[in-house]
Amino acid sequence: MSVRAYQILIVDDDKTSRNILQHRLKKLSYTNIDISRDGVEALSCLASKHYDLIFLDNNMPIMSGIDFLRRCKEVSILDGTSVIMLTGMADSATLRSVKEEGLKVDDFMVKPLDPKILRAKIERLDGLCASWSAASRNADTGAFLSIRMDVKGDVSRLKMFGIFHHDDKHAIKDIPDRIAAAPTGTVVIDMRDVMSIDEFGLGMLLLINGVACLAQKLTYLLLDGRTIRARLESLGISEIMRVIEHEAEILPRLAVNLVAVGA
Repeated sequence: MSVRAYQILIVDDDKTSRNILQHRLKKLSYTNIDISRDGVEALSCLASKHYDLIFLDNNMPIMSGIDFLRRCKEVSILDGTSVIMLTGMADSATLRSVKEEGLKVDDFMVKPLDPKILRAKIERLDGLCASWSAASRNADTGAFLSIRMDVKGDVSRLKMFGIFHHDDKHAIKDIPDRIAAAPTGTVVIDMRDVMSIDEFGLGMLLLINGVACLAQKLTYLLLDGRTIRARLESLGISEIMRVIEHEAEILPRLAVNLVAVGA
């Protein structure tokens, strides 16, 4: 693969570090470079594009490099991608986590980056990427979303992880039916690990709410401040669906029925 076709993603919250690395990569003729400031942004990038190489810092807000790798491992989204972890000289905890958890890291570099070492490491990893077919490298990976339904006591939980975009229609087309068929009267849609959501995802939420109402299900959106809560609330979703941050906030089913009867 020519260096000009090489797709690189830099994931680092420090602007100076990003700029230095980007400058050094361009001097080596690598020009297809995208930037992410944290792991959440990086997951969004991976949802729509394949990267041959990711430079990943660990100490970032919102989602650290290690947490990013854990999420990627859950959905095997780094197949065919090399990862160079950027660490401090004494960052033994990061090295231990990578080794013990079997996280996807192909090499390490210590900041500040040495230009000669940088070039040598990329050239070594380029040989690994060359074994993947051009179709695999150029394929549109689309969005990714994993969904699991669990039942605990009187509550059914639909847990989602990933990117809630139109590209994942196949993964979510049966959600309304699963909500309607849930064996309990209360359903919690756990979206604390949904990294981003587009208009299709928003429309699906409204459809889910409508189906739940017809099926006489009491539904809650379980959200927190790490991912999409602010966006959903800004669009008024909390005025349409019950948004909670802890399952302890779920109203007893009996109390809801009494309110309905009284109304």
